[in-house]
Amino acid sequence: CSACLLSASPVQAGSPESFYQPEGDATFSRGGAAPAETVRWWQGFGDPTLDTLVGQLRAQSPDLAQARDRLAQARSLARAALTPLFPGVGLSAVSNTSPYESLAFGTPFPMNPSDDDPESFTRASATLSGSLTLDPWGTALRENRAGRLDAHAAEADRAALEEQLIGQLVSTWLDVRAASAQLDVL
Repeated sequence: CSACLLSASPVQAGSPESFYQPEGDATFSRGGAAPAETVRWWQGFGDPTLDTLVGQLRAQSPDLAQARDRLAQARSLARAALTPLFPGVGLSAVSNTSPYESLAFGTPFPMNPSDDDPESFTRASATLSGSLTLDPWGTALRENRAGRLDAHAAEADRAALEEQLIGQLVSTWLDVRAASAQLDVL
């Protein structure tokens, strides 16, 4: 009954898959997509001091700096995985100077150098080479894809860490504001 399988729609109304599809203008991200910029939810408190503290946290946190470095490293490794697919070019040059006697290979070589005839000779050579690596099994492309996925994961980790640190900062800030309000009552 392969014809029945081909004619059936993959997602039917009321199927479990349809419950996971957001409607309208949803803000959920798709798998593999870069995380959205951090929503500045703390600005809802309307306190410029809190905004300044969050800005300092985002700019000066060693943990966030480390997360940004891990992201940069993952992106670099993803790019490096593609380098075998690019052609390689090499250039080498060699030059040496030797006396004419060395041409005789140990046998006497009659030489009567004159002013016009130098006692040595210079030999020079240059080599230009090229290479192209074939990747019929797509190893480099798979390594690049794995590296890109690692970079997406590193970005998600960085964003999650940033949200966690901001949440801790805002929580502490609210505790300080509450304690300050209690002191004002006393």
